[in-house]
Amino acid sequence: TRSVHRTLRRVVRKMRRFWLNYLYNQPWSDPSAIEAATERLLKIGEKTSLVVITPSPVLTSEYRNTPGAQDAIIDFANHLRQLSEAPNITLLDLHAEFMATPFEKYLHAKDAHFNQAGNDYLARRVIAVLEQLIEKV
Repeated sequence: TRSVHRTLRRVVRKMRRFWLNYLYNQPWSDPSAIEAATERLLKIGEKTSLVVITPSPVLTSEYRNTPGAQDAIIDFANHLRQLSEAPNITLLDLHAEFMATPFEKYLHAKDAHFNQAGNDYLARRVIAVLEQLIEKV
């Protein structure tokens, strides 16, 4: 079944823009689901410290092939920025950091996921944020 899934992903990748523009284009997350998750995070943040991480931007090729993807990511990153204004919530603004650098080196060339360099970068940044939080205690 793994090879079937891989084949389907390749087929969809080739017709993704057409599919999203003309056949089926739904938001990734329902706004009410995002609000419900936000409320849960705020409740957790009342009792402990949280670190929220904004999503990375997408590659130019993904931007072209997945209409609305970048806009949805920007909206979600802005939502997390607002959420981080609450006490006990720290923001790791990966989106802003990546936009200020040639971030393509951190993403898989055919996908919107991190490659090994991206995973390593994120791990270093999370460790740095956690170390800063520990120093404050």
